[in-house]
Amino acid sequence: MSGCVVVADSGNNRVCLFSPSQLVLLRELISKQGSDYQLREPYRALIEPTSGHLYVGSNDGHIHVFRVMRKRPAAIHSEK
Repeated sequence: MSGCVVVADSGNNRVCLFSPSQLVLLRELISKQGSDYQLREPYRALIEPTSGHLYVGSNDGHIHVFRVMRKRPAAIHSEK
């Protein structure tokens, strides 16, 4: 994921990963559809490269933390 661009898409309640060179969508990291995550209107997203944690701030005042080094992200915890 080094050099990739992470985008918080609040209109579609998802966080996406794009290639760094041509901004091609590589995959949805987190999406509200079809998941157990309570992600509502994400507005900030950051991947911490050494731990592989994805931090997502949402408009409902929560900070969600996911582990994204796997094929499918797993929620670690969510705080308000």
